[in-house]
Amino acid sequence: MKLKRNLNGLDLFSIAIGSMISAGIFLLPGVAFEKVGPAVLISYGLAGVCVLIGALSMIELSTAMPKSGGNYYFISRSLGPLIGTTTGFLIWFAISLKCAFAIYGLAFLDSHYFTWINMYTSSVILTSAFVVLNMFGTEKAAKLEMIMTFILIPLIILFIVLGFHLVDVTHFEPFLKFNTNFNDIAATAAFVFVSFGGVANVSGINGEISNPKKISL
Repeated sequence: MKLKRNLNGLDLFSIAIGSMISAGIFLLPGVAFEKVGPAVLISYGLAGVCVLIGALSMIELSTAMPKSGGNYYFISRSLGPLIGTTTGFLIWFAISLKCAFAIYGLAFLDSHYFTWINMYTSSVILTSAFVVLNMFGTEKAAKLEMIMTFILIPLIILFIVLGFHLVDVTHFEPFLKFNTNFNDIAATAAFVFVSFGGVANVSGINGEISNPKKISL
């Protein structure tokens, strides 16, 4: 089936950023902080470097092979269908876990601050809503993602600006916990890697971008 190439650079940006601004940003830092304390900043830095390396490779592959499928397509064409299928299954599993984590975060907020219904019911409703949305196609989902992204980004900037003067540097002392070592920091970097997942996942919709070799707004 031939896909319609009707997504532009702004759509791509919204999908990438929108999939990153989720539970991985709002909930995961607190869990990661419990593991290594203030050194979580180093963990996020390491994870960011790893994502940057992967993103540069993804850009090169996406422009050379502008087809949908992302890593599955690239690997199956270079290493064969067996490894490609195995990789595709692992990617599907990883995305499922990321989506489950995002739904958990949304259901938690909904059940505690908005509708006060139980988390299970809230998660079912939210999951069903997103399934229905995606049934209308990537273009419709991208437009909604764009609206949500351009609401969230100003809110995050406002949060940073208003909260910056409240930062207490004494909370970063000691920067390294007594029993924290590099292995703990590296393990936490792998733990928070999901926060940057949206950057790599956009290659999966490569076949729906108007001009993958030259993104325009």
